[in-house]
Amino acid sequence: MLRPHLIASAVCAAIACAVAGTPASCAAARLKIALIMPAVDSALSQPAQWAADGLIAANYASKAPAAIISVRPVQGASVIDQLNQAAKAGAVVAVGPLDRGGVEQLAAQPFLPIPVVTLNQVPLNNEIAETEIAPEPEPVALTPGAYAPEANRSVWQRARSEERPAPSGHILANTNVEGFVKAEDIPRKHIRKEPKRFPRELLMMGLSMENEAEYVTGLAVKALPERTASGEKPKVLLLDHATPLEKRISDAFLESLQQAGFAPDRMTVDHANLEPVHKMFSLTLTGKDARFPEELIDRKEDPVGYAQQQLRMKKYFAERRAEVAFAEPPYAAIFLAMGSETASLIYPRLPSRSRVWATSAIYPGDPNTEPEAKSMCYDLQNIGFAGSPFVLGYDRDSFEKRYRIMPISGVLQKRLFALGSDALKVAVEMAKGTTRYSFKGENGTISFDRDEAPAVSITPTPAMIGPGVIKLMKEKDLIEFNVIDLYGAPRQKKTAESAR
Repeated sequence: MLRPHLIASAVCAAIACAVAGTPASCAAARLKIALIMPAVDSALSQPAQWAADGLIAANYASKAPAAIISVRPVQGASVIDQLNQAAKAGAVVAVGPLDRGGVEQLAAQPFLPIPVVTLNQVPLNNEIAETEIAPEPEPVALTPGAYAPEANRSVWQRARSEERPAPSGHILANTNVEGFVKAEDIPRKHIRKEPKRFPRELLMMGLSMENEAEYVTGLAVKALPERTASGEKPKVLLLDHATPLEKRISDAFLESLQQAGFAPDRMTVDHANLEPVHKMFSLTLTGKDARFPEELIDRKEDPVGYAQQQLRMKKYFAERRAEVAFAEPPYAAIFLAMGSETASLIYPRLPSRSRVWATSAIYPGDPNTEPEAKSMCYDLQNIGFAGSPFVLGYDRDSFEKRYRIMPISGVLQKRLFALGSDALKVAVEMAKGTTRYSFKGENGTISFDRDEAPAVSITPTPAMIGPGVIKLMKEKDLIEFNVIDLYGAPRQKKTAESAR
């Protein structure tokens, strides 16, 4: 059932309108929105309620609140039966926190009795396997731009890169480890996509990690260097974890990178055995830095001198290895398709200069209220990702002031509350017959064009994990971020001339 304080709020708004009797308020009362809810004993009941709470709270906080009714299924009733019931009750638009099966039922209809905004979505296309191998597609420019990162870097950044001395050593990638698959061994899908037919009254609006992965890939591609120091195209690596959600994210990263013209290597991490990924990268000194620049002291002849030299030797090689840690990495970008707990175990072993990217699955929690999340931010700092600004920037006082209800907790509850809040505005525009619309919502930039597709586009907000904080960032700042600039250029080696 809907929460009593939220239902009371909606009822009070309707009563106030009736008493006031002004044309504007009465017009608002005539707008009736139906919530197409699942059965109370359904596994979807609690998530659906969180989304419904967001819609009702946003409705009560709006200047012209609508009337909200809840329609739950009776035994044996279908989603279509619920819609018909809502239409008979006077609803002019419906919002449905449905499972994919329910959305499929609606999508299969030639028309619907009233416009519907579903808080879930199904694929817009049918994928048909090709019997013949089609030619490789040309790279497609992804949002927010095409692959031309060098042109987007500031003059100051390029100068810093050019003046920085190359360390005497390099970082090796050991690909002969368990779970690693080379790019050429990853099979490409050869499919043809045919658009599905949807009823004009249907508009789908769901939270999708796949959409996040595509958006993050667009940022990451713009951040890549044009060429490596050796003049080659930069390589990318995909690290994933063997769970259904993380594999979906991994596949979305893979497809987006392939469309952008990159073929990533991929490694699947086993949470029970992290040794392969820990052994994947190693530092190697080369040239003069690989040898200690002193004549070695015999331990038996001079024990004290030997011990002192060993300390100098450890310091010398530690400094050289620290310099090599900022050498050009074998992978310019690494994509993490995994949650924060797994990522925190492997991230410290990745090359320092590799740009690391993820979806909001990496979000460790609110560092302002959760000590564990704050601690994990230190383990994951400098990872770029994207997510809901409502979740990432959640502030209890601001929430109470805007929605006038008790604060909420939990990442999933916040995401669904924000989805329901944004769905209200989409539903109101659907009721007006609006064809295209865009606004800044709780989940990012929300937009739809019913002439183009029966789906709402949600553009998340770029962010970066910092030391103990989550920082919301502009796209340009996240793209141009350079970890080297946090520490400065590696220490200049003293020459014989400068040492005099």
